[in-house]
Amino acid sequence: WETMRSGIDMPSLLAELRRSGYPPGAQRAFVMAKVLEKNHVIIAGTETPEVVRQLHMIPAADIDEAFRIAVSKIGRKELEVLIVPQALLTLPVERSG
Repeated sequence: WETMRSGIDMPSLLAELRRSGYPPGAQRAFVMAKVLEKNHVIIAGTETPEVVRQLHMIPAADIDEAFRIAVSKIGRKELEVLIVPQALLTLPVERSG
């Protein structure tokens, strides 16, 4: 959490992690920084919205608000979303073709 919080922005954080390496456990920060470099991540139903903001993600009170935020960020109502109910226990794999 400290690693993610310490980054001013994701390109800077990634550059620093590549330059100096990262301690054990901080690989999650590297992976999330890669995701956040090109995507918005909205966390729905968080009890700690300020922590979500500190981690460069967007808090939403519930899934409806999350969709409203996504529509406003993307600028259209047709959305492609990835919903990961057990995100900390899940490793999504993208298959090509």
